[in-house]
Amino acid sequence: MQLRHLFFQTLIKCHRTLQSWLGASSVGVRILVINQKNEILLVEHTYVEGWHFPGGGVHRNESMHAAAKRELFEEAGVIATKTLNIFNIYYHDIHGVTDYPILFVTTDFEIDQDAVLSAEIKQAKWFPLTALPSTITESTQNRINEYFYQASVSEQW
Repeated sequence: MQLRHLFFQTLIKCHRTLQSWLGASSVGVRILVINQKNEILLVEHTYVEGWHFPGGGVHRNESMHAAAKRELFEEAGVIATKTLNIFNIYYHDIHGVTDYPILFVTTDFEIDQDAVLSAEIKQAKWFPLTALPSTITESTQNRINEYFYQASVSEQW
């Protein structure tokens, strides 16, 4: 497990460093998935601390919606059954790289019980809004506050 953590952490750092040198920016997707019990889906990665929304980078020649659906399946075994709705587009500077995370929201999905989660995912879990994990990331908590509790919507991720 520790070796996998180190591998993904190193890969991410190398990728971000190269992007920074080239002056590149990136587009990412995050998905707020809400089930019928009003619980939200969060994932814990192997290479970074805390609980996050499922998501990741948009590949070359891939639409944002396609990336969101792909990441949702890869990280949590969730299949979006309808078009995902965009909640907001944010700005984020990470390791000198300008990143534009797009937050999608869905309540229409199926779960593939046989799906094998990406090696970068330690676990995916449903949480009630009243019992979120103490290690949820600040950005994830802020997005929850914006969506569910009408907190002012930020431009910063």
